[in-house]
Amino acid sequence: MSGIGSPRAQSFKQALAHPLALLVAQAAGLWPIWQWYVGRLREGTEERWGMLALGAALVLLWGERGNLRRQPQPALLLGAGMLTLGCALAAPWLPMFLRAVLAVSALGLTLAAVLGRPGPLLPLWALLFLSLPVVTAMQLQFYLGYPLRAFTAWASRDVLAFLGLDVTQAGTVLIWMGRTVLVDAPCSGIRMLWVGMFLTALLSYLTHASVARFTLNAIGAFLIILGGNVLRTSLLFIKEAQIVILPAWTHEATGLVTFLLTSLLIVGITRWRAYAYSDTLRGTGCCRRDHPRTASGNTSTIGPEAGGR
Repeated sequence: MSGIGSPRAQSFKQALAHPLALLVAQAAGLWPIWQWYVGRLREGTEERWGMLALGAALVLLWGERGNLRRQPQPALLLGAGMLTLGCALAAPWLPMFLRAVLAVSALGLTLAAVLGRPGPLLPLWALLFLSLPVVTAMQLQFYLGYPLRAFTAWASRDVLAFLGLDVTQAGTVLIWMGRTVLVDAPCSGIRMLWVGMFLTALLSYLTHASVARFTLNAIGAFLIILGGNVLRTSLLFIKEAQIVILPAWTHEATGLVTFLLTSLLIVGITRWRAYAYSDTLRGTGCCRRDHPRTASGNTSTIGPEAGGR
């Protein structure tokens, strides 16, 4: 029989203390969350968009596999443990979605605790949050869809007024000369918002953005997305109200062009005066820093946002 101080016992003790063992233990403790996660993914295609964010986070972390700490940062590890415990204790009272937010937050803290260099925690947490299978689904549309549609209709009315069109607004409806155009649910910009935040989080991680810089990136991206959605709705109103007669394919083309424009602007603000990185996604560590770079009449509907999917 081997003693407590035998090499085999010491090796077992070291294996338990390894960062990967901590992550596996935490994932096992959060198993009910992952069961719910997989169940939601099976319910429909909308929820599967979260797999893109999860995949991106896993690829980034795989690139960091050679930079794990043997001794995790105690403060972050303690915070992760408290969130994991809170997630378990809150099971009878909190809905699963909120428990999932706690779970990914705990997982994010653990990952930050075991990274061998200071890591951009907020972008990583944002990617994990965006991976939740309700962020692009009906629940988010229920809470944010109408306010975004109402704002878009209001702002588009002002844009059209600037162009000399006497358009009136009633909630999510725009009216011009008896013709009514509805800013419907697919036009709320939820998908465009998800994609924009995904780009912001991913690029902020790749440029090793600080907390302040990531916050500025996220605010700027949100404003760009709002502006892009207003522009798309204004242009589609001109078509749907038949102010200008255009072929049917221009509806999808307008959505695609505005989506590409907002994406390029988001890339621009996240890279503006940011550090350059090399060795991206290499096994020795991704994103390693090199050197700083010195709507009574005919009724139409503005349809789904093309490209923002």
